[in-house]
Amino acid sequence: MATEKHPHSETAGDGELTPAKLNVANGALYADGTAVGIGTTTPKSALDVRTSLGSTDPVASVTYAGRDAVDKIALQAVSIPCPDYGTGGSFLGGTIGIIARAESRGGTGERVGGEFWAQQGRATYGIKATTFGSTDPESGVHIAGYFHADHEQNHGEFWAGYFLGRVHISENVGIGTMAPRAKLDVAGNVRIGGDNNSLAIEHPQAPRSSDDSMGEKGQIAWDNEFLYVKTQAGDRHVWKRAKLEEW
Repeated sequence: MATEKHPHSETAGDGELTPAKLNVANGALYADGTAVGIGTTTPKSALDVRTSLGSTDPVASVTYAGRDAVDKIALQAVSIPCPDYGTGGSFLGGTIGIIARAESRGGTGERVGGEFWAQQGRATYGIKATTFGSTDPESGVHIAGYFHADHEQNHGEFWAGYFLGRVHISENVGIGTMAPRAKLDVAGNVRIGGDNNSLAIEHPQAPRSSDDSMGEKGQIAWDNEFLYVKTQAGDRHVWKRAKLEEW
């Protein structure tokens, strides 16, 4: 694309570029053989775009007016000498780094807000989210299944997430509680359905006596002779047992 010298420019100082216009558009474009600066005479990279102080407009606004392109906006950040090094992009924001939104405009098919792919390597993550220094139970990855985009309604019949594959969680998990006290802490009923399914407890710690303080009320344990259930905890600890027999 051709550029023309800005008619109102002054002589640039050492290290600065001569202002020019791109397709005679408003605003100054500064370019030489190695860098392009928009809004700055000293670009720090191949393309350096800066807005004026106090501006509330976005840095860039791109509108696709075509029809059939799969990738409406394509950004490829690949290092030719070292294709497996570094990051494809870095986004630093205020309260939200990236918003990816797919709005329903009629028709059928999936609406995907964001899709992330990672090829197999030493450690492959589709999404890796790290939260620093926060004890907020809603920090980290927050997934909400809302009926309305304005977050007015959040009902149990709407799905918040779907996982296809194995899931590893290193710490406690709470279902119905934000303060899980065990690897799996469920506030509510638990149902195990399907055919030929059962609940397995491996290597349980059996109580030493009926008043053993170990465990919580409702805890179940067993050994080769008895099945134990803790029926009372607190000021008084009570374990009850039933003898196990072969038949």
